[in-house]
Amino acid sequence: MDFQIDGSIISAISAIFSAVTAIFSLLIARSNLSHIKNKEAPNIAITSNFEYFNTFIDQPDLYYKEFVKKHHFNIQNLSLLQIDLLSIEITDVIDRGKKELYKNSSDNPEFSFLGGASDLNPIIKNMQSYQPSLLQKFNSIEAKSAERYDIPLFILQDFVQATYKMKIDERIKIKRRANLNISFYDISKNKIVKKKYKIIYYLEFKGTIGRINFDLNPRIIKLNKSFFFRCY
Repeated sequence: MDFQIDGSIISAISAIFSAVTAIFSLLIARSNLSHIKNKEAPNIAITSNFEYFNTFIDQPDLYYKEFVKKHHFNIQNLSLLQIDLLSIEITDVIDRGKKELYKNSSDNPEFSFLGGASDLNPIIKNMQSYQPSLLQKFNSIEAKSAERYDIPLFILQDFVQATYKMKIDERIKIKRRANLNISFYDISKNKIVKKKYKIIYYLEFKGTIGRINFDLNPRIIKLNKSFFFRCY
C-alpha cells in the first residue's frame, strides 16, 4: 500500500513538473513570437539631427538658408520591412506653449507683420521663400534606413522667437506640441491607413551659454494598430 501511495505521489509530482515546463515553453514561444512581430511591424521614429542652435538675431539671410540646409528631422524606419507610400504631416498646436513663447514677438526685429501676419504667425524677414510643405511624402523607406524631413515653418518661427528671448536675457523653458498625421500603405490590409499622433518638443535657454537647447522627444510609433505604441 505504501508503495502504491509513493508511486501516486511521484506521478502527481511528475505531472506538475510537466505542466510547469509546458507553461514556461509557451511563455518563451510567445516572447519570441512577439519579438519577431515587433521587428516585422512597420515601426518608425521621428528624431532631429541637432540638439541646440545659436541666435538668429541680426544674422544675414545666408545664415538662415544654411541653417535649414544643415538642420532637419529624420524619419527612421526601424522595422525589417520596407514602408511604402508614407505621408507625414506635422501641424501646429497654438494652445500648447505658443502664446507664452510669442507674447513679445511684435518686438522681434526678425519678424514682419505685413500681409495678414499675426503675433502668433509672423513672417520671418530673411526666410520668406522658405515654405516647406507641412505634408511631406515618401514613396518608400527601406528597412533600417532614414529619410530627411524638412523643419516646418512654424517650428522655425519658434526658433527665431526663442533666440530673441535669449537676446533680451529672458530665460525660458517652453514645452510645445505638434500634431502628427500619418498615412501609409498597410500591406496586411492592402490599403492606405491613416493615423494621428502628437509630438512634444522643448526650447530652453538657461542663461549660461548663448544657445537654445532643442529637445524633440524621440517618438517611436508602431504603425500597425494591432501592436502597442508608446512615446519614449
